[in-house]
Amino acid sequence: MTALTHRRRAVLGTLTRDGVLLTPAGNIVCECWVAVQGRFPGVTIDTFVVMPDHVHAIVVLARSYDRTIGLSQVVGWMKRRASREIGSLPAVAAPVWHRSFHDSIIRDRHAFVRVRRYVAANPARAWAKTASYL
Repeated sequence: MTALTHRRRAVLGTLTRDGVLLTPAGNIVCECWVAVQGRFPGVTIDTFVVMPDHVHAIVVLARSYDRTIGLSQVVGWMKRRASREIGSLPAVAAPVWHRSFHDSIIRDRHAFVRVRRYVAANPARAWAKTASYL
């Protein structure tokens, strides 16, 4: 799952050689992703990274016959909660988020490992791209 900030504004952090230095807004988004598992039984956040203008997350929805929680509900809750808390910060104008998000189903173990590596390596890859312009 990838969620973008509104107009790709870099309000969540700054790229550094060591990763992403989160802003107060970025810290709020991080805390909201951690809170998802307590809010939604059967939902696990396997891996996530908060980038300056977007968030990547692997969201695992438990298999069950009565599953009533979908990815849209999880992402919507995270965005609403983060927006509400970020709204109290003086430096970030609303809206915080782009309206939708991108998702894809990870269908096998090989793809899972590949996506997990992609998410974890995203800050370093973005830094390398930025540093090449300097």
